[in-house]
Amino acid sequence: IYIKPYKTGTLQGSVIAGLHDSFRAESETNLSKFFLKANNTDSGFFPEGCFQINLDSGLFGYIFTEVLVKNASGDIRDSKLEGSGGLDVDATDVFYYVLISPDFDDSVYDCSRVLDDYALGSIDEKRVISYNQLLELKNRYENDYANLKKDMNFPEAYDFSVVSDLIIMEGVVPEEGDIVANDFIEEVLFVNGTIVNQRFTLKVW
Repeated sequence: IYIKPYKTGTLQGSVIAGLHDSFRAESETNLSKFFLKANNTDSGFFPEGCFQINLDSGLFGYIFTEVLVKNASGDIRDSKLEGSGGLDVDATDVFYYVLISPDFDDSVYDCSRVLDDYALGSIDEKRVISYNQLLELKNRYENDYANLKKDMNFPEAYDFSVVSDLIIMEGVVPEEGDIVANDFIEEVLFVNGTIVNQRFTLKVW
């Protein structure tokens, strides 16, 4: 690596790349999602409106945390996920979308009726931006900027901002001097299970 004091563009370019990595590290969360077919209509469970299945942790890369369950129409159903993989669902639907993430707040609902006749679709696991974490990051940016920079390993000699339609973290941007800005498209997860693609503009000066 060659550092030229008289040419700051390359250095700022590397700083903004590091900022993007740190921004993701501070705001990302785990997300697992899959399709579930619960064949409970002919097994005596349908009138009761609840069932429990046991998920195999060996099929998942992330640990079991909180869960959010929607039916095929997108309506949220009461549910609970145990750390051992026991998934309780309070519903009479057959088809479900199941999302697992620390960002959710599942209910305390319990169902003791174990259902063995069910099928899982392919499991999609990835890291996404958490809207909750974005709000926390914004709060730290506005109230604890110096320590936030340290935690993000951001160079003390520079300042930064993160701007999108969802959130604005921006101080006083100088009118003169070198400012480097890059746009990044990220997936953002909301507590209701909605996932949107969002453009984030990161600036360094």
